[in-house]
Amino acid sequence: IYCESLAPYNDMRERMARDVNNDNFIAKSIALFFFVNILLCMTGTFYLQTRKRSEEAGVMRSFGASRGFIIREMLGEGFAMVTLAWLCGCALYRFYIHDSGLADISFMGYDITIVKQLIPLWYDDFLTHFAIVSLVIYAIMLIAVMAGIYFPARRISRISPIEALREE
Repeated sequence: IYCESLAPYNDMRERMARDVNNDNFIAKSIALFFFVNILLCMTGTFYLQTRKRSEEAGVMRSFGASRGFIIREMLGEGFAMVTLAWLCGCALYRFYIHDSGLADISFMGYDITIVKQLIPLWYDDFLTHFAIVSLVIYAIMLIAVMAGIYFPARRISRISPIEALREE
């Protein structure tokens, strides 16, 4: 291994940040791509499932349910499903992290509590990091699911009870 040229670290870091072939950039791009696709799949799944419930909404309308009640009921069901999935995911993640020992603060076998005391950051403490990241993920999931439910629920809540009973 030999040195081709000497350059300050800050210059090299800036050049690597702009480099499209940078492994870090590629990994983040792939992660973002899959994250967006997962959110779109969640939204699409809830959109299609909500559209299938038009007969149910028509029957509810024939028994006197208001449009707002139908929308709120469907949104409430989506909220409950997202919350249950999020709680299960948090529990599984917590068990995995503690069982694998990834929550321990160490760098190559050395305790870095001195550095942690000098520069305390929110991601240094596992519980704070876990809580913040989990709540952000929950909010993103909730937005995706609510968008997938609200728009078709608003449309099917306008169905005429006569049409729904005729199809039933």
